[in-house]
Amino acid sequence: MNDILDKRKYVKGKIKIICLYCKKEKMVYYSHRNKKFCNRKCFGLWRSQNLLGENNPNYMPMKKVFCELCGESFHVKLSSDRRFCGKACAARNNVKKANIATKGKPAWNRDIPWSKETKKKISIGVLKGHTKEGLLRLSIANRKRAKDPKDRKLRSDMTRKYFKDNPEAGKRQSIAMKKRWQDPGFRKNQVEKMIIKSSDLDYRKKQSDSKIRLWQDPEYRKRMIDAMKKAWKDPELRKRISKAGKKRYKDPEYRKRMIVAQIKKRPDLYPIYPGMADEEIAMILGISMKEFKEISDSRFLSDAVNL
Repeated sequence: MNDILDKRKYVKGKIKIICLYCKKEKMVYYSHRNKKFCNRKCFGLWRSQNLLGENNPNYMPMKKVFCELCGESFHVKLSSDRRFCGKACAARNNVKKANIATKGKPAWNRDIPWSKETKKKISIGVLKGHTKEGLLRLSIANRKRAKDPKDRKLRSDMTRKYFKDNPEAGKRQSIAMKKRWQDPGFRKNQVEKMIIKSSDLDYRKKQSDSKIRLWQDPEYRKRMIDAMKKAWKDPELRKRISKAGKKRYKDPEYRKRMIVAQIKKRPDLYPIYPGMADEEIAMILGISMKEFKEISDSRFLSDAVNL
């Protein structure tokens, strides 16, 4: 017993160790003599560089497979029979299988009316989901999903295909939206939201980029051009658009803004406008009055020839 006490007295104090990662010396107590690192940070960095792949004690062989729905590659255990990259693709595959299985078959509850108890339960469930917390969770989840380009494209393709295969559903939705827009309160609320959004430069840039991407698609371009040609054949629509444009053009600020935009776009075709001084137009174009007069004279000359 006395020998043990003597040894403890002998090792009292600190000893020197060398860190395996940073190679720095550190003084530690004798009870920590088996330490190989100066702190947890060095220990973690050493593990991240040395315990990789088969060197890791928790290493498990993996195999590379491809998602059956979207084709994205991912790794799984050798014994795994997983077929999809995530829950979203698995859920869409289940919906796809269900649609194939039930295509052309009427729903089992199509002609069965709901009982009063069932209607009451559905009403209570819907009201519970429309609390502030429930709506906030739903909004956060939808925003998160909307940021995923793969998910957004799949949803867009599915929606487009659904309305293409079911034209009656598109007509019903159009009628419902027209009915909602006839409500003055709903219209006012939506217009205020659009005004607030349009004043945000980031939002306008995102909308512009999105429209540019859409118009680069030949199918979308053709579809929109055909729709506009068809719409412009309606005399009532053209009359409404003309009336709205004339009403907006009565606003001096709006008229001046449009004139400036047209002048900047084609200065050779728009040298003079009523209500704007020549000096003001020349300043907008960034030219001298002499150059402006030459442009104006050439325009008047061309008009006289055309007459």
